Amino acid sequence: MKIIDHKKNIFKLSQGEYVVVEYLENVYGLVPDIDAVWIYGNSFESCLVGVVNPYKQAIEHYAETHNISGDFDSLCENPKIKEYILGELNRFFFLLYYHSIFKTCQVTSKQKVDG
Repeated sequence: MKIIDHKKNIFKLSQGEYVVVEYLENVYGLVPDIDAVWIYGNSFESCLVGVVNPYKQAIEHYAETHNISGDFDSLCENPKIKEYILGELNRFFFLLYYHSIFKTCQVTSKQKVDG
């Protein structure tokens, strides 16, 4: 076992891209079906690793409505549940990302009209 934690909130991946881990954790932490998320990366790798703890009730509700049976541990191993959680993470980040771009474009357009 190796215990790892964030030394800094920002670091550079191997291809030179800077990542603010705290921001990503905060965004993904807003997903309603997620209890906790932890993201790790280092400058020797080109990608990040995320550990996600889903809400037990949310997973059980999703499984019930989609006729997936099993206890919580087996549900977390189910490919359909994993696909659902990953889809929720992607959907939520996509919505926030494009909403922030839209707001930026509105401000920029307004400044051009006013200025």
